[in-house]
Amino acid sequence: MSFEKLELKLKDLYEFRKNYFLIHPIEDASLKDERINSKVEEIVESIKDVKNDACKYCNERGDEGLSRQQLANLCWIEGKARNASSAFDPLCQEMLTKALKLNPELGNTTDIHVQLGECFWKKGDKDGARLSFEQSLQSSQPDITKQGKRNLSILMRQVAAASNDQEHHMEYMEKSIKLVKEAIQIDFMDGVSWYILGNAHFSQFFVDGQKPETLKQALQAYKNAFKDELSNYNCDLLYNYGILLKFQEKYEESLKSLQLASKLDPVWSEAEEQATNMELLLTQLTDLIASRGGLKQKQFDKIVSKFDLSHLGPFSEPFKDPKTETLIGLKQCSLSELSKSEPASSKNLNQDKVCLLKVIGELGLNLQQPPYFCIASDSAADICAVSVFNAASNFHLQRGDSLAIRQPFITEHRFEIFSLKDQKSSEKERTEKSVNFCLIRVNSPVDLVVNGKKGNKGMQVFASVGVEAKAS
Repeated sequence: MSFEKLELKLKDLYEFRKNYFLIHPIEDASLKDERINSKVEEIVESIKDVKNDACKYCNERGDEGLSRQQLANLCWIEGKARNASSAFDPLCQEMLTKALKLNPELGNTTDIHVQLGECFWKKGDKDGARLSFEQSLQSSQPDITKQGKRNLSILMRQVAAASNDQEHHMEYMEKSIKLVKEAIQIDFMDGVSWYILGNAHFSQFFVDGQKPETLKQALQAYKNAFKDELSNYNCDLLYNYGILLKFQEKYEESLKSLQLASKLDPVWSEAEEQATNMELLLTQLTDLIASRGGLKQKQFDKIVSKFDLSHLGPFSEPFKDPKTETLIGLKQCSLSELSKSEPASSKNLNQDKVCLLKVIGELGLNLQQPPYFCIASDSAADICAVSVFNAASNFHLQRGDSLAIRQPFITEHRFEIFSLKDQKSSEKERTEKSVNFCLIRVNSPVDLVVNGKKGNKGMQVFASVGVEAKAS
């Protein structure tokens, strides 16, 4: 087999990996690695045939057979082929390293430094990966430089996450964002670069004061990524996008994204766990509201009959709006008098209202969800869920506690879901689950008044959510 045919096989391998879900159904996701590895072995066997043919030919002619440059090319092709597998392959590192030793010019004409960096990354050698990616930036080929920049961006973010120094953390985060933005400038339509930028902004959101504009930047970057058709089959992107939507409490979209991520990578347990936990959370909230927190009617009536307006505490007085510097008097309202918003909306429709509720049940943090959840009723016996973000692990509300919420941001969640388990079953075995509840979001316990007392900073711990991207 000629070198040209080997290079075509290598190109076909990477096109096959890249476009797998454009030519195969999602049901074949579990076969992806096996099929890729089969193509890798085909290339490795073809290389052996080339070497054997060369050896046979040189014995007949009495010369040395393959030149140094030809051996370097064979090592390069085999190394890159082996790197198509998701797991670390020691022979991949050996072949790529040998290729560079035999012909250092490969660093200028191929993406060998990117490939070697990704190989080191799989091995867990981040220093080796960083050095290789930095060397790839010397290439005159834009596509190679793009890959190096976006992979370095991920590494910088990982270095930032491992740093306990806030100043160093922000420095590396800024480097991470700068690098991936430079990659986007090289190829504005590349979905991978956009999704890496989305991850960087999403991570930045949790270490830089949870600024709403940073979350918007992350969301827009993810949306730009999805404009690339291949991104719709990127399980890492779908997972991280699902986590962002969950934080925004866009539960229906979030669940669909997490479920699809799990289907695309069936062996990735974290995606399935997140989807399963969300299904459980949504159904539990629905069931708890329908059952009045599991209380008997007499118990429920007793709690709801004990409303005391003094439990509005400081919310009974006008307060100064931090944006307009004007005093706002709050009207005490029942749940039915509140205007509902869309999840993640920047506009709160209840700026002049305060809601007084009684806690009738809680989920707490037992499902490892970012917010604390409880179920509460107003004096008219209407019930909703309440999510409290950035709550300390010891934050706790008891049945009968009064809960005053100023400028309540309330949303409605009503949709049908199929669990991942149901989706793998036959049509006859499938059962729909209904999600149906209203939810008030509270960004911090400090924003609450509990039994007439304002929440304090001891109740608050800022949440963090991990997002990740693999080397490209």
